[in-house]
Amino acid sequence: MLRKEEILEILSEWNYWDKNIEENIFPRDEYLKLMLNFLKTKEIVVLKGIRRSGKSTLLKLLISEMQKTVSKKQILLVNFEDPRFYPHLSLELLENIFETYRTFVNPKEKCFVLLDEVHYVHAWEKWVRKYRDLYPNQVKIIVTGSSSKLLDSEYATTLTGRTLPITVFPMSFMEYLKFHNVKTKDRLSLVSKKRDIVALLKKYIEQGGFPEVLLTGKELLQKYFDDIIFKDIIDRHEIRDTNTIKRIAHFLLTNIAKEYTYNSIRKMFGVSLDLIRQYIGYIEASYLTFSVSMFSYSLKEQNINPRKVYCIDTGLRNVVGFKFSEDYGRLYENIVFVELKRRLSESLSDIFYWKNKRGKEVDFIVKEGLKTKEVIQVCWNVEDKKTKEREVEGLLEALKEFKLKEGSVITEAFEGEEIIGKKKVKFIPLWKWALLR
Repeated sequence: MLRKEEILEILSEWNYWDKNIEENIFPRDEYLKLMLNFLKTKEIVVLKGIRRSGKSTLLKLLISEMQKTVSKKQILLVNFEDPRFYPHLSLELLENIFETYRTFVNPKEKCFVLLDEVHYVHAWEKWVRKYRDLYPNQVKIIVTGSSSKLLDSEYATTLTGRTLPITVFPMSFMEYLKFHNVKTKDRLSLVSKKRDIVALLKKYIEQGGFPEVLLTGKELLQKYFDDIIFKDIIDRHEIRDTNTIKRIAHFLLTNIAKEYTYNSIRKMFGVSLDLIRQYIGYIEASYLTFSVSMFSYSLKEQNINPRKVYCIDTGLRNVVGFKFSEDYGRLYENIVFVELKRRLSESLSDIFYWKNKRGKEVDFIVKEGLKTKEVIQVCWNVEDKKTKEREVEGLLEALKEFKLKEGSVITEAFEGEEIIGKKKVKFIPLWKWALLR
């Protein structure tokens, strides 16, 4: 076990007790505002999301903002990816870190404990709950992790009712524009800067939104993929068949916006159905991919019908997955899905695709409980008459099914409205839809 002097040395390197935070951090205002609001409560703030999406940077932004109202030594940052912690990761280490901090840095004042990549510590939730319950006014805890399981079955019982979750995604298109100094305050500025915005959308689809990639280049994306596969999936779940799970991840990334079944993948890779379910579950827990079920009022029907797969970031997908000439339409659809997921991540809403018995289908149905909020079709090439007719027919069938008056078709460039019967169909370019909330 590490001695207190060794722990203090590590903590001193990571923390800002006697140094300043670098000033060139890209601001992510929506996340920061949410975190600051959550700090006013007694609950545990949980930042979760894919590796390298910016969780650690958000902690720095939070620390910088907090330093305006509390002393530097009231803030403790612990990064559990530091290799010096690795052989000792345990509840005992966590307790020793906190005792060291209280002994040498901040013995009495209220403290803010920021535990970065906390999922590396087995049973971390027990320590967090203890301090949250015993000292709610003296110890405020913020944790981050690269696993959706942070608040799922692994920890649900221990932390029920004690957490406020924030899912951190790679940059949205709106953030991407801000990064490139293109500001869109209102509809007029959207129109005046349309050419620049459309050009950047194409670059965004190709490059993706991982913050560090925007600074150093998309060569990083292959390393991100390897780290996710080996650190967040293979090492975490002690998987021996590393080749199969990596091939399944490649398959899913190549086939974004397409339907799949567990059985079809089982036949392809020659392993058991249970193993396929397990491996895809691990991949999704790392936030690398998402599955969307076909809508049905029956959960059994949802489970037996094919799912559609999407990737967290199109840049990551472009580097890792195999490319085909028809990919652009599916990349558009992937962008729409991730933006919907970002907007709905902490709400009670859910996303489905829809298909009826006559083969008419819609890309996205957004439901909140039993109520359908939105019906969205994505059609890159709406200029093709047959394609447009097919997509609009599917949308109209869905509007009829869910008793809605209007739906949206997200396009490459076409914009307008059509009244068909008693239904309104709104056509809106992706670049504009992604910026209008």
